[in-house]
Amino acid sequence: MVLFADDTSLIITERDESALPHKIKNIMKETWFHKNNIIINAEETIATSFHTIQNRLPVRPQISLKNMDIAY
Repeated sequence: MVLFADDTSLIITERDESALPHKIKNIMKETWFHKNNIIINAEETIATSFHTIQNRLPVRPQISLKNMDIAY
């Protein structure tokens, strides 16, 4: 988790592409936000996918928050 002013970023890493969606789902359920009853505005939330230059097709698993898909 990275905090800056009023922005918070979660950085999730996983080498196994097939395990990434499951890991994201678990982290979104068990985050500090959830445990401290902090509401995340799903409409203002975005996801970013980082990849190596060799991988020209970045992995972008579906991320949902409050039944809304998060945009990349």
